[in-house]
Amino acid sequence: MNPKQEIHIGAQVFIEPGQTAEEIDLWFRTLKENNMTICRIRMFESYMKKADGTWDFRLFDLAFRAADKHGIKIYGTFFPYTEKTDIGGFKFPRNDVHLQSIAEFIKQLITHFKEFKSLYGWVLINEPGVGGKAPSSEFTTKKFEEW
Repeated sequence: MNPKQEIHIGAQVFIEPGQTAEEIDLWFRTLKENNMTICRIRMFESYMKKADGTWDFRLFDLAFRAADKHGIKIYGTFFPYTEKTDIGGFKFPRNDVHLQSIAEFIKQLITHFKEFKSLYGWVLINEPGVGGKAPSSEFTTKKFEEW
């Protein structure tokens, strides 16, 4: 192993409605106190996008501010809207409208969270190996032909 190579050990932190700023700060303080330098957060669209189409990032802002405060790096996992009947989230867009919805979600996250020093990177798809077989649909076939 290269002696200059950094090794990060961390945990997954679940951010959900109803959590307080104090609770969230405690989790990041606990990571720091236990020599953990990194975490993964599922960035649930359903917790950020409102029914009227506007975005409310305040809950996740609390996590990023706490991570900034405690020197923890965050991998944010894109987790577009899902009915949560699928373990690990969906893996493929259903149609062009759905694809554009996902693209807008990713744009909103990247644009909003890019200023936080705690942002370490993005996980593009949750658990890609779980149920990762491409669906046999007209939309998927069309997209494979384009690629």
